[in-house]
Amino acid sequence: MLDTFDGARADRTFQHLVDPVAALTELVRVVRPGGTVVAADPDYATQVVNIPDQELADRVLAFRAGVGHWRLAHQMRRLYVEAGLGETEAECVPIVLQEPTALDNALGLRSWAGLAYDQGLLAAHDAAAWEAAIDEAAGGGWFLYSFSIFITRGRKPGLLDRPPGPRSARPRPLFATNESITFRPPLPYRYHLAVPSTDPKLDLIAAVPLFSGLNRREVEFLGKLMDEVDVSDGKVLTREGATGGEFFIVLEGTVRIERSGREVNRLGEGDFLGEIALIDQGRRTATAIADGPVRLMVLTTSGFASMLSQNPGVESKILRVLAQRVRDLQPTAPD
Repeated sequence: MLDTFDGARADRTFQHLVDPVAALTELVRVVRPGGTVVAADPDYATQVVNIPDQELADRVLAFRAGVGHWRLAHQMRRLYVEAGLGETEAECVPIVLQEPTALDNALGLRSWAGLAYDQGLLAAHDAAAWEAAIDEAAGGGWFLYSFSIFITRGRKPGLLDRPPGPRSARPRPLFATNESITFRPPLPYRYHLAVPSTDPKLDLIAAVPLFSGLNRREVEFLGKLMDEVDVSDGKVLTREGATGGEFFIVLEGTVRIERSGREVNRLGEGDFLGEIALIDQGRRTATAIADGPVRLMVLTTSGFASMLSQNPGVESKILRVLAQRVRDLQPTAPD
């Protein structure tokens, strides 16, 4: 699909990717000449937290920023230029959070130092001091945690573009309309920490057998990696015999399941499909089609890989679930 789309947008995606440069190259490849590419990602090199011991804060936040590509966002404009995009611009949007309980539920704030201790990067007394400092700030009513989101825009050169010359002094809007696709800046940009701990969507994730061994924090982390999408009637989610790696949970609507062209099942709210494809990216055993408008939560293989890389204990939990499935299929087999 070369030069197919009028534009492309990635929202909090590049931080989780194994190869961000390859992903950006692919976005540029599929966008038509003159099209726009926009990416928005948090940059955790910009983190600050308001606790008395700032030296400890720096060490814990440095550990936090070292996970994945979480320092990449402020470098995206350079990557855009190297990928051949022109008219590049970047905007920095500060995010200030003053409710530690919500932050802890979403991102495991109090556990960051403990995770660093588990990896031999902090002493036990430092991990305890971090938790005490967070509690002190929360109890005193002066807690603050902040980081910045960088929104980067670039345009793929058109076929009739002149060679690059001096830029116009007139500023261009960061999000511009290009033919049939419109990029609009969120006003204000809302950073969703995660699905709240009381959100029933978390219960839907926890009900999936593959994820049944995960604790609440791990389920919340997984929820952050899942996108909520709306699809129209007739949209094919999976095709029998084709390979794929997406996992779906139905939030609203009905999905029709077909094998060899015949309907074999219907999925509704809370049902799911494709969880094993996250592991083996194998061929789909059935075709899944939206029967009317459908709202879904979607987890990609890259998101799942990010979950495993950033939560080392999850892989063993999932392997235990898979092993139990094998035992259930062969109840008389010896250990």
